[in-house]
Amino acid sequence: MLSPLVLATAFIAQMGGYSLPATRPVMPVPRTEAPAPVAATPPPTMPQGVPGRALKDVPNLTIRYYDVAGKNLKAVVKTLGEQRPKDSSGRPITAATNWKIATDLNRRTTDGQCKIIAAHVAVTATADLPRLLNAAKFPPRDLLSWQVYLASLEITAARRLWFVHDHAGDVEKALLASSYAGAEAAGAAAIESLRVQSAAF
Repeated sequence: MLSPLVLATAFIAQMGGYSLPATRPVMPVPRTEAPAPVAATPPPTMPQGVPGRALKDVPNLTIRYYDVAGKNLKAVVKTLGEQRPKDSSGRPITAATNWKIATDLNRRTTDGQCKIIAAHVAVTATADLPRLLNAAKFPPRDLLSWQVYLASLEITAARRLWFVHDHAGDVEKALLASSYAGAEAAGAAAIESLRVQSAAF
C-alpha cells in the first residue's frame, strides 16, 4: 500500500506541478482619461481700412485727443465712460466727428440778372479720439485689444468723413442749379441733406 506522501507526490506530478504565487495579486487601477487641452483664445485681429482713405488721409482734418488711463483694459473702459465727449444732442460718444462746408460763388450779371457761373466748396473736419496714457505699463494682451479697438474707431471715423468729401460735390450742384438770390437757401438745404446722410452712414 502506497503511503500518503507518495500519493500526494504522484498527484502533483499528474497535475503539472503547483506552487503558491510569489506575491499577492495586484488589483488593476482604473484608467482615467487625460483632460482635453483647453484651446487658447486667439488674439484679436487688427482691422484693416481702405488704403489711402485712412483717417490720417482725410483732407483738412484736425484730430483732437482726450486722455484715458488705467492699469488694465477694464479700468480704461471705466475711464472712457467718464471722459468721452458728447455729440450735439448731448449723447456720449467715444469717437466724435464733426465737419463744416464753406462755399464760394462766382456770379455774373447779364441784362440785369445775376447768375451763378461757378461754385466751390471746402470741407474742414475734426475727429475726437481717446489716447492711452500709460501704454508702456499695459499688459501685452490688453494693449493689443486696445490697439484693435482704437483702429476700429479710426476706421469708422474715416468712413464717415470720406463720405462727406465724396458727396461734397452735391452741394456745388445745388448751388449751380439755384439763382443767386436763392443760393444761400439751396446751399444750406444741400448741406443739411449731406449731414443727415453722413449720420445714417
